[in-house]
Amino acid sequence: MKMLKTEVKAEIQKLYRSSMGYCDDPDVKFMYQSRLHYLITLAIASKEPEGISFEYLCADLDRKISSRSSIQNALAAGLEENFFTKSASKNDKRVKLYKLTFHAEQHMIKLFENRTYTPSTDCQIAN
Repeated sequence: MKMLKTEVKAEIQKLYRSSMGYCDDPDVKFMYQSRLHYLITLAIASKEPEGISFEYLCADLDRKISSRSSIQNALAAGLEENFFTKSASKNDKRVKLYKLTFHAEQHMIKLFENRTYTPSTDCQIAN
């Protein structure tokens, strides 16, 4: 097994620390509820600004991760918590596209670009 380079370890540690900072933050808690919530959020964010459909998510996510109904439930929860928006596709009005809200997008930018996010609530992070 190869050892991770010191630089890579440092970046992983920064990502870990910033992710832990979200533990109780109500603004982004949705994303960290489960592996499925996290993956759906990343999938939607990767398809900005056009959005992503439910059918695409179901086809893209491995069946080992989730069922169609679990994906649908997570999307509904994201809508309810104002983490996602849903609108009709310009090409086919029957297709609904999910996108991040502006607020969720700003938190994703902080997490993945800056990795310096300071949560709005106190979180205990062990060294």
